[in-house]
Amino acid sequence: MSDEALRDRARALVQALSRTPRFAGSAEESNARALCRAELERAGLSCVEQVFEYSQWPGRWGIPAAAAVQLATILLVTRMAVMRGPLAGLILGGALLVVLLLASGDAKRRWVRLF
Repeated sequence: MSDEALRDRARALVQALSRTPRFAGSAEESNARALCRAELERAGLSCVEQVFEYSQWPGRWGIPAAAAVQLATILLVTRMAVMRGPLAGLILGGALLVVLLLASGDAKRRWVRLF
């Protein structure tokens, strides 16, 4: 097969895979997996599917939830700075940052399996 034909085939495959998002367990993900399997088997490889559990929650709702927490943090720190002074706002901001960093580390380790 010529280089141009390989490029065209690769371009078509990438375009087909990038048409829609593919959340785990969705019909789009199943279609993409079937397309990749067919392409790999066409190349002479054998494919075996391995089932695993995965939570869709972080991928679907993690960013909006993080944005809401960030907005609440900004509003709380601003309110504290206006009501009690800049030092109180800075202390509250630092405390909230530590809490958020600890929650983020815990989320990366365990929340993916829980939700």
